[in-house]
Amino acid sequence: MLKRVGILIAIAVFVCTVGSARAQEDSAGVASQPEMGQPISVAGCWQGTVFNTAFCSTDCLFTLFFKQKGASINKKGSTFAIDYTGTTPVMGAIHGSSRSSMSFPVKFHGVAFKGCSIHFAANLPSPGMMTGNFQYSGPCTENQFTSGDFDAKFLGATCP
Repeated sequence: MLKRVGILIAIAVFVCTVGSARAQEDSAGVASQPEMGQPISVAGCWQGTVFNTAFCSTDCLFTLFFKQKGASINKKGSTFAIDYTGTTPVMGAIHGSSRSSMSFPVKFHGVAFKGCSIHFAANLPSPGMMTGNFQYSGPCTENQFTSGDFDAKFLGATCP
C-alpha cells in the first residue's frame, strides 16, 4: 500500500513538473493568442483572394489595410479593396473591432459605394493568416452584390 502511494506521488510530481515546463515554454515562445476578451493585433497590410459567385467564380484579389488602436480598427486610414474580374474595383474605408472572445474575433464594415454597405467577419486560424466572409447590404444586393468568402495573408506594416 505504501509503495502504491509513493508511486502515485511520484507520478503527480512528474505531471506537475512537465505542465510547469510547458507553461514556461508557452510564455517565452512565439506570440500566442491573447487572453479572452483582449484585442488581436491585425494592424498592417493583408492580401489574398475573395470568392463571390456573382463576380468571382474564380478568386479575385483582396487587400485590407488596418490602422488599429487597442480593440478599435480606426476608420481613418483603414481600407479594403476587392478587384472583381472585369468590373471596377470596390474599395473604401472600414472600421470595426478586434476581440479574442468573439466567435469571429475581427469584425469590420464600411461603405462599398453609395447606398451599399459591406460587413466583414474574420478569424485568424494561424499567425499571419485571416479567413472570413463578407456580406453587402442595401440596394446593391439587387445588382448581384450579395456575399462571399475571403482568405488573406499578412504582408507587413505597409502595402506594396
